[in-house]
Amino acid sequence: MLAKANAYWSTNGLGSHTFYPMHPKVTMLSNMARALWFAGSPQEAVQRISEAVQFARELGHARAEAYAMAIAADIAHWRRDTTSTLEWCEQATNLALKCELFYELTWASLLRAWAFSESNEPEKALPIFEKFIPGYAGPSSTQWRTHYAEALGKVGKVEEALRALDGARRFRADHEEHFFDSEMSRTMGDLLLRRAGQGRADQAEAWRFFKKSVEISKRQQAKSCELRAATSLLRFTLTYRPQDAIGARQALRTMCDSFRGIALSPDLLAAQELMAS
Repeated sequence: MLAKANAYWSTNGLGSHTFYPMHPKVTMLSNMARALWFAGSPQEAVQRISEAVQFARELGHARAEAYAMAIAADIAHWRRDTTSTLEWCEQATNLALKCELFYELTWASLLRAWAFSESNEPEKALPIFEKFIPGYAGPSSTQWRTHYAEALGKVGKVEEALRALDGARRFRADHEEHFFDSEMSRTMGDLLLRRAGQGRADQAEAWRFFKKSVEISKRQQAKSCELRAATSLLRFTLTYRPQDAIGARQALRTMCDSFRGIALSPDLLAAQELMAS
């Protein structure tokens, strides 16, 4: 559907953007990039978002360029490329500040916070999350709230993290935003294992959430999320349920095999290293 829409707008000339906040081709390419990552085609995702940025620059339209760069940061974040995420965030932030673009500034700032957290600097991430999340209720709010919970967990504030994740789940229910469901379940499992003095109940709940993450990603045909979920499930079984490790290992091997011909990503590398352990 997105490919057809992009093809349509590609034939309607550069002047079409005068009827819209930005040229529809920019949003089509940007959202196609996100969909391609979820579908398990990260290289194609990078190609599409690169096209979106280039097209926006050719337009000379500040909002379109800032939007495309913010989505480029998002694609880099999905690929766990913190360096590229920060580079795109800086470009998007500079333009958003210059042109007073709240949406793009918020996304770039929250993605910068994720990059700090992912780079083991959660103490730098938390103030950014806490500044921008309360005033934002737009698209991807479940994503930002979940990343905030991850950062809290990394500094040992697990109970606060679980409350933050509960906020993400409430937002999802209220706004029907389900694209992040698999990642939310996987994060829940991770947080339960971080809880101090965890017992069998926490372990059993974590097992349930890791399995749920796999099931959701399968149902949504979110192949890249399924790879992450299957990796977390195998990691859990190796430590807590060795009797289930053979099945979990085979499921992860099948997932890795389905990515043959695709450049090695941090997610794929982590999965392969875990299987080799």
